Amino acid sequence: MPYARHHTAVNSRNHSSEQCRRCGNEAPHCSCWNSEAKPRAAARLVEPGDIINQKYQIIRQVGQGATSTIYLVRHVVSDKLFAMKMLIRDIPNFEEKRLRFEREANAIGSLNHENLVSLYDFGISSSGHLFFITDFLEGKSLFKLLRMEKFLKWDHACRVFLQVCSAMHYAHLHGLIHRDLKPSNIMLIAAANNIELVKVVDFGIVQFDDSHIAGELNERLTQEGTVVGSPNYMSPEQCQGHKVDHRSDVYSLGCLMFETLTGEIAFPGDTPMSILLKQVTDPPPSMNEFIGVPAELGRIVLKTLAKDPQERYQTMEDLQAAISRFAQLRV
Repeated sequence: MPYARHHTAVNSRNHSSEQCRRCGNEAPHCSCWNSEAKPRAAARLVEPGDIINQKYQIIRQVGQGATSTIYLVRHVVSDKLFAMKMLIRDIPNFEEKRLRFEREANAIGSLNHENLVSLYDFGISSSGHLFFITDFLEGKSLFKLLRMEKFLKWDHACRVFLQVCSAMHYAHLHGLIHRDLKPSNIMLIAAANNIELVKVVDFGIVQFDDSHIAGELNERLTQEGTVVGSPNYMSPEQCQGHKVDHRSDVYSLGCLMFETLTGEIAFPGDTPMSILLKQVTDPPPSMNEFIGVPAELGRIVLKTLAKDPQERYQTMEDLQAAISRFAQLRV
């Protein structure tokens, strides 16, 4: 066993498949103030075989959230497979959800990077449902991999971290802050020569760093004082509803790195509020007792978890360089 202590389950992360009926996320990643995750019935907007706008044939449903449903679709002319994300209309605060949906499509469409999904189409179905088309990813999420493996060896983990850093540095350069980096939003895809390709997904609560990019849309959905995100991976400033910048994503990635290397949540808690409080007040946990984690890599992770954004790596590029230097020295 590579670690000095056993990996015990914590209340903030169990391995059930239950979903929160408010946010649609699995229990460990529920971002609502409702502490109970209950099974949620799927909302079927279309059926297999349906053809949307004479272009996309529905193959099957592959994902379900509180506000949208994801389908595997086939383009009827090219025969290529894509993912279709369709907004549910019969939901509370539909106008806000519609704006977030449009903003997510806008964000994805503005980016072109190998570690990010691409946007191919945006439209409205004959039944009045908004949808957009992206790459269909055949792989597993880091969340699912950690459910199976508990943690990753440091060399495998670093290969994942480096690609996430590359994707997020690119996104930050284009004025986008993800605000929801977590294992379930990191997809691992088998590529050529057994090389694992990482894709960062779900820009559903993305923030545009430059207000002129999105204008009123950005202002309405990122007002200071509004707390959004997944508590286990939120920066102190995000937990407090303060204005965030790209360094908030650095912190979130630090939480993800800690969990990936140790198999444990950095700041566990019994309720979302207790987790938020720990993110704001508790010092980063020591990684010294995890003997499978090299000391230098542990120091890199702890720097990302600094409460003061000024004390973290100032860019994803800086973090990527630190991880790369460490990995090269260990070869």
